[in-house]
Amino acid sequence: MLLHLPKTSFPLASLGVLLVFGILATLYSLVTPLWEAPDEVGHFQYIAHLSAGRGLPIQRIGEFGEAHQPPLYYIIAALAAMPADLDDFTGSFTPNPRFIWARQGGDEVNIGVHTTAETFPFQGQALGLRLARGMSVLLAFLTVAVTLAIGREIFPERPLIAVFGASLVALTPQFLFISGAINNDNLLTLAATGAWWQIVRAIKRPEQWRQWAYVGVWAGVGILAKVSGPVILGVAGCALLACALQRRSPRLFVKGASAIAFVVLLMTGWWFVRNQVLYGDPLGWTMYQMVFPSDLRETPLQWHEVAGFFSVQFRSFWAVFGWMNVAPHPWFYIPYSLLWPLALLGLALLAARRRFGNLSGSQAAAVALLFATIMVQETFLASLATFCDASCYQGRYLFPVIGPLMILTSLGIISLVPRRLTVPVVGCIVVVLFGATALAPMWVIRPAYQVATSL
Repeated sequence: MLLHLPKTSFPLASLGVLLVFGILATLYSLVTPLWEAPDEVGHFQYIAHLSAGRGLPIQRIGEFGEAHQPPLYYIIAALAAMPADLDDFTGSFTPNPRFIWARQGGDEVNIGVHTTAETFPFQGQALGLRLARGMSVLLAFLTVAVTLAIGREIFPERPLIAVFGASLVALTPQFLFISGAINNDNLLTLAATGAWWQIVRAIKRPEQWRQWAYVGVWAGVGILAKVSGPVILGVAGCALLACALQRRSPRLFVKGASAIAFVVLLMTGWWFVRNQVLYGDPLGWTMYQMVFPSDLRETPLQWHEVAGFFSVQFRSFWAVFGWMNVAPHPWFYIPYSLLWPLALLGLALLAARRRFGNLSGSQAAAVALLFATIMVQETFLASLATFCDASCYQGRYLFPVIGPLMILTSLGIISLVPRRLTVPVVGCIVVVLFGATALAPMWVIRPAYQVATSL
């Protein structure tokens, strides 16, 4: 059995991965009741606000929602929801007073009261939410496609690495769950994945300023998608600096940085000016602290809380559904918990023994870049945890680097397996993960909401 997929099989295998993802993400979206994804109520309110022609929402004390978020995702989702009459309140959100996070002593996982108004054929707000969710599925579909492109760009002679890496993205249950929900993480994840792909391309031709301008486009989309979008700029800056140092060319750094900065400021400058005018600071952070004081730490982060941070992050990266309150049985995590230790072992062996041939200079640089993106994102999240409560521990905040993470996981596992066994071992892993991922909607999510709640 060969180490590589035949090159002629790559398009077919890629199409298979994308098709499976599209089906699974749609299944997750349809099985999850309306409003039962993190912050979906606030996200939909933002969409309805835009659809009503009232401009961008403004943060106000006492008005909880997503008004602090940049608008690009919501504009796209509002366009997707245009066929629905959002003034028709069929399927609209009705709060459940017994919701576990409602602080009224309840113990129910559903934030909303669910009735047949939410079921097919969808109408009114139920239809609008379903259409917006469909747009999220499309954005996530493109993320999987760009992950394939990253793997193919780095390892053109080893298409199995790209296909396996993209398969790992497509078979991550939590990624499928968020992909089927209204959430601006979906646009941020696409923008970040696109940026990593473009940076990989740029470091091969760093003297071409337009390569860095394209990075600026992806970064601009990410910044207009979510407040954590500027992390992309940090990675891009590090990559550009490394290229400049390698070539001992300060001019290269200035030229590339100018290209990125020009495009980003052109795309996003208005957003920061608006925040400065409305709230007195370009990020709107001062007002956010006044609107959401309950999300901020009252005491400094303690060392004993660090283990909790990584534990919650790990489990919710793979599978904690609902409003972080619907988790599968612990056995569900077993196959996922084996992936990263095996991958790390494989990457260590690859570095120590130089298995499967020496990486070229550009490949080594690209692998280092993928590793750096993960470290930068995790450092950013760890810094958030110093002033944000446990709501910031969610694993979905790692999704902007899910592409690099799974490409490296693919590389590590493939490098660990004897060459003649690579394809069958990868196939077995994919089958096991597919089984767990496909069963989760019916075995975990649907049973949690089987009984409609009534007031």
